[in-house]
Amino acid sequence: MWIVYDWSDGLIGIFNDYEKAEREYQEYKKHNKEQVDGEFDGDEEVILAKIDKRFYVYDTKIPVPPSAENTYWKWKEDKFYL
Repeated sequence: MWIVYDWSDGLIGIFNDYEKAEREYQEYKKHNKEQVDGEFDGDEEVILAKIDKRFYVYDTKIPVPPSAENTYWKWKEDKFYL
């Protein structure tokens, strides 16, 4: 898994496909260069990074009594290897 992050927009996305992540990275890189060119002083950056681990919640689809509108959620961790 891959992550693309932009300094102003924050998290762009989490991608299973490296090529998709690379395309997003290149688009944001191009956009930033077009917006801020020449000499400048700031924190501008775009990041393409490999995700080693991910800890997140997921919907179990088990209804919370007495309402069927809400469901239980649980924690899950994934480890990724290339």
